[in-house]
Amino acid sequence: MYSLFEQHLHPHVLQNQPVLYQDIRKNALLGFKPFLYWTFLGLTHALVFFYGSYFLVGNDTSLLRNGKMFGNWTFGTLVFTVMVITVTLKMALETRFWTWINHFVTWGSIVIYLILPLYYGAIIWTD
Repeated sequence: MYSLFEQHLHPHVLQNQPVLYQDIRKNALLGFKPFLYWTFLGLTHALVFFYGSYFLVGNDTSLLRNGKMFGNWTFGTLVFTVMVITVTLKMALETRFWTWINHFVTWGSIVIYLILPLYYGAIIWTD
């Protein structure tokens, strides 16, 4: 959805200067250097998410009130939640022209992601 509505240049600028379409057509905006930059950024984020969550939880795995211990499922959910929120906010920071659809998809995806695991956990893990 993001790629459909993101515009690097305002439509009026493109209409007034049609030569700018040549860079878009030749895909000059996605070269090897930007690819390496985004790949490195993704790997860095992955390491920070994993080890940040690992050191946040630490060795104390009995943080639940009912005596149950955290496991791989809970740890994975924590890492994935941090990833979804960070990537969505990063995408929001990179967006240049906002429309109502951008707002709906960006903020709606965070809200829906935070609601669905609660619903899923309540259905599957009821005692």
